[in-house]
Amino acid sequence: MDSLTHEEIQDVLNYVMLYTTEKMAHMKITNEGNSLSNDLCTVSAIFEGNCDLALSLCADKLFFVRLAQGIFQSEDVSDQDIEDAAKEYLNVICGRLVNQVSPLIHKPTSFRFPVFQTGEHIFDGDREYSCKSHYVNKNDDGLLLVLALSVLEKEEKHSAKCSLIHKKNTNNIKKE
Repeated sequence: MDSLTHEEIQDVLNYVMLYTTEKMAHMKITNEGNSLSNDLCTVSAIFEGNCDLALSLCADKLFFVRLAQGIFQSEDVSDQDIEDAAKEYLNVICGRLVNQVSPLIHKPTSFRFPVFQTGEHIFDGDREYSCKSHYVNKNDDGLLLVLALSVLEKEEKHSAKCSLIHKKNTNNIKKE
C-alpha cells in the first residue's frame, strides 16, 4: 500500500493531536469548534523526504500559555517558555505522525524542527490540498491544525507525494 485516504489522514491527525495533548500537557481537547481569538500564535514544520507537506498549528495564545504551564508544571511561564513548549509540542506531533504514517505508505519521511511565530501563519505556500481540523479545550481556547500537501505533476487530482487519495477507508491505522 502506497497511499492513505483523506479520512485516514484525518483519523491519524486527530488521534495524534488528542493523545499528544493529553500526555504532554495533561489537557483534554475535543475535535470540534471552529473559532479562534484575535490573539494567535502559530507553530509550523515542513516535512522532507518522500512527502512534500507542511504541518501548521495555529492556536489562541492562551492555549500555548496553558500548554507551557502544563509541560513546565508552573503557572509562571515566560514568552520563551511558551515558544519552547509550542515547538516541542509540534515536534512530538510530527514525530508521532511520521511514526503512524511512514509504515503505512512504506515511504520514510522526516521533518524540520518547528518554527514559532505570533499571529496566524498557516504555512501552505503553493501546496494545493490540505486537511484541516479544529479543536477546542475546556477553556474554549481554539486550535486549527492544517496539513498541506503538494500535488504531483502527471498524477490524478488530489494525489500528492504522500499519495493522499480520496477513497473509502480500507486500512487499519495502528494506534499506540
